[in-house]
Amino acid sequence: MFKLGLRTQCPRCQRNSWFSLEGVQEVLDCPKCLNTFPAAGNIDRGTWCYKTVGPFSVANYADGAYGVLLTLDFFSEHRMHSLHTTPVLSFSATAPNKKELEADLALFWQETRFGRKIDGLLFAECKTYGRFEKKDFDRMKYLAATFPGAVLVFGTLRKSLNSKEISAISRIAKKGRKYWKAERPINPVLILTGTELIDSDGRPYCWEELLQKKFDHLDGLIDICDATQQIYLNLPPWHEDWNKRWEARRKRRAAKKAR
Repeated sequence: MFKLGLRTQCPRCQRNSWFSLEGVQEVLDCPKCLNTFPAAGNIDRGTWCYKTVGPFSVANYADGAYGVLLTLDFFSEHRMHSLHTTPVLSFSATAPNKKELEADLALFWQETRFGRKIDGLLFAECKTYGRFEKKDFDRMKYLAATFPGAVLVFGTLRKSLNSKEISAISRIAKKGRKYWKAERPINPVLILTGTELIDSDGRPYCWEELLQKKFDHLDGLIDICDATQQIYLNLPPWHEDWNKRWEARRKRRAAKKAR
């Protein structure tokens, strides 16, 4: 990922350039003006520093690949031991109605909980440090409508969401909370920030102490979706929503019978 070298200024064009250790010779070749200048006297004025190399040297955080790969790593076996995945990166496909399907990451997942296997499909929209926009929300809403049961992931290396993002993602999350089957919402939404994606401790230890105590019982992907909605969207646990709806339905039925 990184390579050590020297950053120094060419005395002719006054431009700074980086030179690898192998490239530091008695005479340095300036890549800007193509002239040469002596290393003696210029190395002392330079700065030893690291430079990204290979695919990590591509501009704009490797064209957004950092966020996608860190999101994928979140679902790896060394972080989620019971989860097995088959990923597809940055794909596009065509739905039966000829509309294009697109996501930064999709994966089939399967995990074992209490001796029972559950599985599903997951789509992720990933940002490095950019903001989620309307087109991102529209894309995820279409995927939710096309694939009932799919997990929808919003991943960013930022540590928080702004108010517009919270509002838009909350609308998607609330709609996706509808009871589907086997104690699962129809489209669980998972929010991942730099807190979860970069911290090597993983959840719940990446969170502050109060959240660690509150979510120390997390057991599986669906539970993590519920937890991150509470943390980042300030939504109640979805079981509370379900119980309120079931209770309201029970009261309506009781009222009809009493008429």
